[in-house]
Amino acid sequence: MSNQAKSEKSFEIIAPAGDIQSLAAAFKAGADAIYFGFKGQNARGRAKNFENEEVLKSIAFLRKNRVKSYITLNTVIMENQLNLLEKRLAILSLMPPDAIIIQDLAVLELGRKILPPSVEFHASTQMGICNLDGLKFAERCGIKQVVLARELNFKELKHLSENTELKLEVFVFGAMCYSISGYCYASLLEKNRSGNRGVCAQICRQQFNNTYPFSMKDLNLIEKIPDLVKAGIKHFKIEGRMKGADYVYTSVSALKEIQKDPSAEGIKKAKKILKEYPFLRETGKGYLYFPDKNKVFTENKHSVQIFVGKIKKIKGKTIELNTISGFERSGLRVKAGEKGATIVSVNKNSLTLSSDLKAKIGDRVFLYPNSESVKGINGIVNSILRKPLPVEVKLNITVEKQGFRFQVVFNNKKTFYFEVEAEGVEAKSNPLTKDTLLKKLKSNEYIIKELNINKNNLIFKPSVFKELKEKLKEIARKEKEKTLNYRGGIHKEYPEFQYSTPPSGFVELPPAYYNNLDIKTERFIANNVGQLIFDGEKFTGKFIPVCNKVASYFLKNNFNVKGFIRPFELKPDSSTPHFIARVKPERIPSQFSIEKKGDIFFIKKKGK
Repeated sequence: MSNQAKSEKSFEIIAPAGDIQSLAAAFKAGADAIYFGFKGQNARGRAKNFENEEVLKSIAFLRKNRVKSYITLNTVIMENQLNLLEKRLAILSLMPPDAIIIQDLAVLELGRKILPPSVEFHASTQMGICNLDGLKFAERCGIKQVVLARELNFKELKHLSENTELKLEVFVFGAMCYSISGYCYASLLEKNRSGNRGVCAQICRQQFNNTYPFSMKDLNLIEKIPDLVKAGIKHFKIEGRMKGADYVYTSVSALKEIQKDPSAEGIKKAKKILKEYPFLRETGKGYLYFPDKNKVFTENKHSVQIFVGKIKKIKGKTIELNTISGFERSGLRVKAGEKGATIVSVNKNSLTLSSDLKAKIGDRVFLYPNSESVKGINGIVNSILRKPLPVEVKLNITVEKQGFRFQVVFNNKKTFYFEVEAEGVEAKSNPLTKDTLLKKLKSNEYIIKELNINKNNLIFKPSVFKELKEKLKEIARKEKEKTLNYRGGIHKEYPEFQYSTPPSGFVELPPAYYNNLDIKTERFIANNVGQLIFDGEKFTGKFIPVCNKVASYFLKNNFNVKGFIRPFELKPDSSTPHFIARVKPERIPSQFSIEKKGDIFFIKKKGK
């Protein structure tokens, strides 16, 4: 597909990939961009995620096929994690992605020093950006795209779209958190596992007093995408890095139908595709119509297994069930007892399986997802992994009668020079050109991002180009090895900082808000990033997780923040809420207390 065809799409489909199989499935289904991350330092730390070389090879593959890569470094960064962050940014400099998704401002500060200007920075939903003040903060930071808070309704989304030049991104499909993103402390308080550091224990999915009071329905805005496009939203994200390749393929395929045909017929086809994946929670529209039509909770415990019937008859690899429900396609997995098999074909109540279940009449049969049901992804995975890890280079070449002078630039920053002697001959026709050199120097070990050559009228023996290519490969290998073994150190140059207590007279602003806040004081403690653009003497509060010296430097230098209060993320105390939410639970468990502050509910476990 041409770049022109790409630009004519009405919206961007942004797909999740928790492993390389899911990335292949997203690519096969036609995603425009794929977000994925390293092992650790991303908001889905419990997903399988990607090794260093897998990240770079995936970026190279996606770039070659004109699919954008968004790398997730969207967690709070502790002081002792700065060196690892720096190493990962350096690794990305070998094959820069299209964008980095961030929560912690240290990623932005160090990323700008290490990565080329072509890499965009996108604000994660973890930053809790929910109003124009938050968008102005992002714009002043140089952020290009914002994943908006999932708690916004349609009118609010439209208002933001009409009043900013930033690219706005919203979730349209997948699981929902109960707490406002970036403001959940339940997992940290209960399990010492912070959701803001990628290891959420999903406390909101747990049972309390025989109910699931904080468990949200999954989000499904598929049929509302045309309305969102009309409102100016053009970037749609699918949640699901903890889910498998079959989920990714199905959800991307559904959005693809609407991208091709946003009419009622396209929406109908998309819904039909989603029915082929029966393992979703109960779905709803989230906060799109908040506060009206606001049934956002589910009473049902979610399970990846679905009961489909009891065995009525067995004949070899074919079983007949007394009833059948829950799926309309082959490729899924069934299980009876301890034995499982893949469904090869479905014929009314009969299933032909890949192997004998060794079950008996009357056994209960359950249906399971099967990531391997997406045909063709293994070939894509192999094509990503089998090639050498390439390095991105820019070449400036001077061609003279005595040979070649090369300037090799990595990451727009590191520059190497070399010369190769060769005898050039005046060309009678077809002198050496940029296109000829691109073909002659092509290699799996590097990708030529840009090549500049002076005008000349020369030709050279073919053996010369082999020598040039070998020299380039040698330089690329050395740069790759050096970067993969990079030890870090830039973060050490930043000044140390201390947490402080603000003097008396400071007003503490609420942690999250959805309308403009009327500030009547020049001295305040900010608890939402949008508040950091306000003029006056300001500190960050316990809800803004400044946990390292690089982030503190960025805020002091760019937003005149005077000081920092130790955040809940580092030191939760008796005032720390479990959840901060926009909607009140329908039934509040007896072990929790609830307090409303402005538009926001604070839910806290008693005795904590």
